[in-house]
Amino acid sequence: MVGCQGAGEADGGISTEVLSRTPAAESPLDKLAFMAGGWVPETTQTGKGFGEEHWMAPRGRTMVGMFRLAEPDGTMEFQELTSINVEPAGVFLRMRHVHGAEMIVKPSEAEAQVYKLRDAASLDGSSATFDAVEHTRNALSVTYRRVDAQTLELTVNTSSASGPRKQVIVSKRVRAGM
Repeated sequence: MVGCQGAGEADGGISTEVLSRTPAAESPLDKLAFMAGGWVPETTQTGKGFGEEHWMAPRGRTMVGMFRLAEPDGTMEFQELTSINVEPAGVFLRMRHVHGAEMIVKPSEAEAQVYKLRDAASLDGSSATFDAVEHTRNALSVTYRRVDAQTLELTVNTSSASGPRKQVIVSKRVRAGM
């Protein structure tokens, strides 16, 4: 944020004192901490453009993530802002795409995609599946799964006229979450 600087940050350090002021209320999101950190899809490592995903650690009743995808020449294709929130009706993942450096919202993407956590009670700290609720453009579900400490797998199940399709994106850790 422009103009925002906390104690201990003037020299480039991270102020953990500020983070420690936020109470760590127990929530189903604690078991989603495996997603926290920076992740680079393996396809990025083979020269198919540049993608990266970053998730903040759960704090309170929310978790925030972002993804960006650039063309091989560095031109921004799209950015995605994602939030996971504990709400009275369950745990919801919402994402919104914006395109290009101008952050244009396409008319077909005017509404945020909404998914609901399948079963919060069965979270095991290494995977989570969110089922489509609305505006998901043929996506049926998204699953985040920790393969190991350095690998996060995202599986997107979709349906189309040609039948079901599964897209698996394997990412490697580039930094730990905070």
